[in-house]
Amino acid sequence: MLRKTLSLLALTWFVSFPVIIPQPSSAAYEKPIFRFDFGAGKTMPGYTQVQPTMLYSPALGYGFEPGATLTSIDRARTDGLRSDFITSDKPFYFSGALPGGNYKVTVTFGDVDEPTDTTVKAELRRLMLERVQTAKGKFATRSFVVNVRTPEIMGGGAVKLKDREKTMEWRA
Repeated sequence: MLRKTLSLLALTWFVSFPVIIPQPSSAAYEKPIFRFDFGAGKTMPGYTQVQPTMLYSPALGYGFEPGATLTSIDRARTDGLRSDFITSDKPFYFSGALPGGNYKVTVTFGDVDEPTDTTVKAELRRLMLERVQTAKGKFATRSFVVNVRTPEIMGGGAVKLKDREKTMEWRA
């Protein structure tokens, strides 16, 4: 069975990664907004802290995909969302289990001590943001919309997926 997730791939040297994933645009869906504060430092009120050791699990409903070596850095000199972050010198995925729909994702990039260079992809391969660069001490916030599709059809049944759709567009 396919896991219904929004997977974000970050290719980076340093990235501050507070991600806000609001409810889909459907008015019938009434789930709360997801606010993630990445890193081991102080967590901002209203946000869920995400540590580099938090692997995705169905029970949790979000987390990093296995295989990446992640590091948490805490500068502890700025506000909670900009003082700590998770980084890697290799690509890594963060996934969240979500029902089908359109999601606006907002990400803040930057570091107090180092320049950053980050690329974000969604759903395993879709380029959302390419080479968002920030200078030392500068931050940038970007938003994009991701459409999460599932093979299930409301009311019953499912669309048959091709093998490439299961391996290139879904996290199994």
